[in-house]
Amino acid sequence: MKILPQQNLPRSKKDKEWKRACVDALVNSTDFSVSGRRNYIELYKAYRGDLDEDAYSYMLNPYNTNRDEHKAFPARLRNYNIIKPIIDLFMGEKAKRPFKFMTSVTNDDVYSLKMEEEKRLMDIALQQVVINKMNEMGIPTGVESNEDQTPERVKEFMEKEYQDPRAIRGQRIVNELMKDCDLVEKFQRLFFNALVAGFTVSYKGAYGNQVIYEDLNPEDIDYAKSPDLIYLEDADWVVANRKMTKAQIYDRFYDDLEEEDIEWLEKRSISTPNVLEYLFRDREDKRKEIGEAELYNVYHVVWKSRVKIGELTYYDEFGLEQTMEVDETYKPDKDAGETVRWIWVNEVWEGWRIEDQIYLGIKPLRNQRRSMDNPSEAKLPYNGRVDIMSIAELGLNYQILYNILHYRVELSIAKNKDKIALVEINTIPKRGGWDPEKFMYYADANGYMFVDSTQTGARNEKVPFNQYQVLDMSLGKYIAEQINIMNAVKEEWEELVGVPRYRKGQVMASDSVGTTERAVFQSSVITEEMFRKFERFLEKELEGLIDMARTAWKNGRRISYIDEEYNLIFDYVDGDEFQETNYGIRVVNSSSESEKVERIREIALALAQNGEQPDMIAAVIGADNYAMIKEKLTEYVKKREQAQQRAEQAQKELAQIAEDAETQRQQAEHDLKRELKQVDKEIAMLKIDADRNGIPDIVEGEKLALEREKAEMDYDVKKEKNQIEREKLEGNPN
Repeated sequence: MKILPQQNLPRSKKDKEWKRACVDALVNSTDFSVSGRRNYIELYKAYRGDLDEDAYSYMLNPYNTNRDEHKAFPARLRNYNIIKPIIDLFMGEKAKRPFKFMTSVTNDDVYSLKMEEEKRLMDIALQQVVINKMNEMGIPTGVESNEDQTPERVKEFMEKEYQDPRAIRGQRIVNELMKDCDLVEKFQRLFFNALVAGFTVSYKGAYGNQVIYEDLNPEDIDYAKSPDLIYLEDADWVVANRKMTKAQIYDRFYDDLEEEDIEWLEKRSISTPNVLEYLFRDREDKRKEIGEAELYNVYHVVWKSRVKIGELTYYDEFGLEQTMEVDETYKPDKDAGETVRWIWVNEVWEGWRIEDQIYLGIKPLRNQRRSMDNPSEAKLPYNGRVDIMSIAELGLNYQILYNILHYRVELSIAKNKDKIALVEINTIPKRGGWDPEKFMYYADANGYMFVDSTQTGARNEKVPFNQYQVLDMSLGKYIAEQINIMNAVKEEWEELVGVPRYRKGQVMASDSVGTTERAVFQSSVITEEMFRKFERFLEKELEGLIDMARTAWKNGRRISYIDEEYNLIFDYVDGDEFQETNYGIRVVNSSSESEKVERIREIALALAQNGEQPDMIAAVIGADNYAMIKEKLTEYVKKREQAQQRAEQAQKELAQIAEDAETQRQQAEHDLKRELKQVDKEIAMLKIDADRNGIPDIVEGEKLALEREKAEMDYDVKKEKNQIEREKLEGNPN
């Protein structure tokens, strides 16, 4: 291994020769040959079921002979894949497991902003309480009463339902990244590599305003091994061998290639070893066998160099001591009382090398992912988890033994001759056209045969008729024992990886429900650690993607995505706010999430049998995670309570209307009775005749009233006439 040049150097001394020496040292320390990747190649071959007969040479050639005729046996070695079904089962379970993640804000101002929001909402609630009291007293406020907006409700909201708006936006940012980077599909492929190779690796970066995320094959990666290393992003260096065609090189480095680089690419004919035929991948972008002179070895190197930073101490305009970070070029003003404490911290560099000729882009990484607590902690753009158990490697020995047993069974079947009858050949008739062929035909066709008891032997001796016997050369029992051993090997392999027959749905009638449930639970416990490790790796991936988005979207970004309820969500990510926000990601445990979901779905189905609303049942069954189900049920309960309250209110209003109608009916009946009494009274008065002159008194009274009224009118007329006469006399004295 070539020694890596000194890294504790000022930026001014990291010249062209130093940069190339760093790239060469790391590339030369790796081994991307077929022999160097032999372990990964064998694992992918085991999954695909490609047979490596070298592993079976001790059995196929037990005599270690070089003569082909002594290697030929009446059986053929075949691969009966018992590794692929297990890996495919885990892949299917991973695809069906709920993938629920939560974003949180880790800034120091989270608590203070929450207190400010609580104070704001509490002030609004107190104002509403005053408005409600004034409305009750009849004092006009111009604002409607709201009994739900109370200080108690605000307190409950802040404790149980409040979310930082930045956290909500962070959740939407991750959803946007899930769509843009096709993370669901790529996470599935990463999980496949983890199952097969026991190692999975990805790359994340930011180019322009786009976030780049790639899943890579472990065969193309080498890194600095460390006993305590779990995540590849914490390694000292990583080298990726990205084989590219000439067109791909132009696409990737069109703005970095110099004239001499282009000239070398156009004139140089590369003879690339055809190693791709050994690479077996179950990927959409699966590489196929490519001929000579079409691929270039393009090495991408990332490593942790060192940079000097200073902690500047100075005094502001108020004479208060302040501190800030400065780079290595800063010159402190000692006259102003400035002092600098210099420290060396890690800085991630990257570089590209095409074959051993072209060097491109050797510089500090654009996206320096640092810790807020430790400025020297830097993350590489490559990440992977290196401590996952390879299912393919775990099953290699079982696969070899299983294939051997199949081979032995086939060999035993070839040796199996069933029962053979030994017949004295001289007893076969020779007269009447008989020969051995006719004799065998009648034996096979009719189940019996004829013999000539008069035949004599070679010495003219009498051939006794009882010179017959049957040899039992059947190997059926032996073959059955071999098949039982073969099944036992397969069951042992499946038990080892936590996939018994119960987990595959192979339940017998004799299996009790309790036994089956315990077996399934135990098997899930065995495999849960594998899923947990991968989900923890996904948390790291999402955190890294948010950091990449922080660089790519520094000028802001409009995002849109479809949520779990198929609603189109629009939002805007403010670049300045995004830069200042630190996010944490937590992936919800899928196993417990799945268990909760299944239990609630069982309850929902039971409620459906009791006549619950079908929309609630559909919402529960269609949800993918517990949080969504809980939200749906809470929303349904609220709607149900509101509907019940509306029904009760409508019932009260109907009761009040009925009561008012009854009151009006009783009042109308009372008025009618009173009017009828008055009519009866008037009718009775019409019938009274006190002087018994045949005319009712009321009629006589009305007649007298009319006569009185007429007399008064005559009196008024006469009086008016007299007044007129008097005025005439006074106006004419003569």
